[in-house]
Amino acid sequence: MRQHLDALRRHLERGGIPGPFHPALEPADQARVWRARKAGLGILASRRGDRKPVAGIEDTAVPPERLADYMAEVGDLLDAAGVEAAFYAHASAGCIHVRPILDLKTARDRATLDRLTEAIFSRVLVHGGVPSSEHGAGLARSGFNRRLFGPAVYAMFEDLKRAFDPQGILNPGKVVGPPPDETQLRYGPGYRPTPPAAR
Repeated sequence: MRQHLDALRRHLERGGIPGPFHPALEPADQARVWRARKAGLGILASRRGDRKPVAGIEDTAVPPERLADYMAEVGDLLDAAGVEAAFYAHASAGCIHVRPILDLKTARDRATLDRLTEAIFSRVLVHGGVPSSEHGAGLARSGFNRRLFGPAVYAMFEDLKRAFDPQGILNPGKVVGPPPDETQLRYGPGYRPTPPAAR
């Protein structure tokens, strides 16, 4: 195992991949890695200030053999937008969770997220991937289902929705007929937090 890890380390160094390399061969080391992984999202979300790692494009996946090319393109798109992001999770399954760090209370960052989402989902489809690999389509990704599945299959989804939910009351806007993203945001430019009342 050690020789494989050494070969991987040399490969990463030759490729200019930055960052430390921490092999976890002992059970105690592996347990620490898993604890860090499980705590990761909470740590990201606790970032101070208004700029937070946001969901929306965090669940894309492509075939693992296409992941390196896809992630290079994602990095280029983020760089072009001037946006930092957090990356984590399941490379072996072709899914790297990408969370751009934005302030969705500003019109500028909401527009940036819209542009990034459109561009990144387009790249996902080019690479034969999916916008949602484990978290479900929900409101964040349902708007891309027509392109993902094609008009014929999407029309069948609509027919099923009408047949089983003619009033549109069961999970409205999910899978088919999603409302515009703007209506689903918790925060907008007019958002003002209510200060806690002290007694």
